[in-house]
Amino acid sequence: MHIFSLTTGRHWLAHAWTGEATALDGPVTTGSLVEIWNRRIHYREELARLSKDGPELLDDIGLTTRQVEDELTKPFWRE
Repeated sequence: MHIFSLTTGRHWLAHAWTGEATALDGPVTTGSLVEIWNRRIHYREELARLSKDGPELLDDIGLTTRQVEDELTKPFWRE
């Protein structure tokens, strides 16, 4: 989820499954968008590896198998 704060004028990238938010300095640019996409690709690759190599660890990070499957089917441009 992409959030723009009117009080601070900053952009935030919120991770729906963790509630974490990462500040983005200034307006969203092509470079920052590519960075966001790269983070999603990396996260989903790591999630796939974790799901394959240590499925019992999914409980430790608070995700169900269904949530992981749903996340892994998303294209990199979808949050």
